[in-house]
Amino acid sequence: MHRLLQRAIKKGESEGLLPLLKSTSKYSLRWGRDCTLRFKYLWEYGDLAPSKGERGEVNPRHINHNIASKHIPDNAPSYGILDGSWDLHKTLWRESFFDGLRERFEQGKHWKETTYYQRGVDMISQGESFKPADKSSDGEPTSGAETREEFVEYLSHLDDVYESIKDEGYNNSSVITVSIGREGKWMTNHGNHRRTMAAILGVESVPVQIKYRHREWQEKRIQIYNADDPTNLSDNLKQYLDHPDIIF
Repeated sequence: MHRLLQRAIKKGESEGLLPLLKSTSKYSLRWGRDCTLRFKYLWEYGDLAPSKGERGEVNPRHINHNIASKHIPDNAPSYGILDGSWDLHKTLWRESFFDGLRERFEQGKHWKETTYYQRGVDMISQGESFKPADKSSDGEPTSGAETREEFVEYLSHLDDVYESIKDEGYNNSSVITVSIGREGKWMTNHGNHRRTMAAILGVESVPVQIKYRHREWQEKRIQIYNADDPTNLSDNLKQYLDHPDIIF
């Protein structure tokens, strides 16, 4: 709530009293919805209730998939448990243009030789803005590159980020937003660039914020948590005992 108020006050200072009042009302409603959702999850799931901003640590090499925001249902809550087929739309990052980061940093190719570069140039040539999947440092969406010059400047920024992780280690304040599908597959919502760079560099763990879990995965978690003896679980459930999201 403190962060929401800060953002509302900032808006008031820059735009005046009326926008401030509207923003405060909007943020208050959002806070109320989040509180209601939290109580709902606590009632349903007890110790396994998801929470807003829930954190964890995961080996980036285990986060093999991406999930685009367009596949998240329009009526989805801000976090928590989701039903439906959204998780089936996950894609392997090595089969997307993010593999261009591996071409750049693992194979040492010039940017112009990578699939990442070609994707960006194609989008700009078609009049689209190349918007990175990652957010800016303050959590807001980036505006994206609209010209080749801006795109090249952004590629230079990616080089700097990679060298920073390589020389100084992963910055734990750069949290990667993930979701977990019905079979326990980790999927990146935001932070694809950092996830990919960390995996290439062999970083052992990165901080993640869990945004959504598929309901079928949550049910697996509950069955394992409630088991008196994990060795008596079915073979299907035993395979998940070493999953970082499992508690028993």
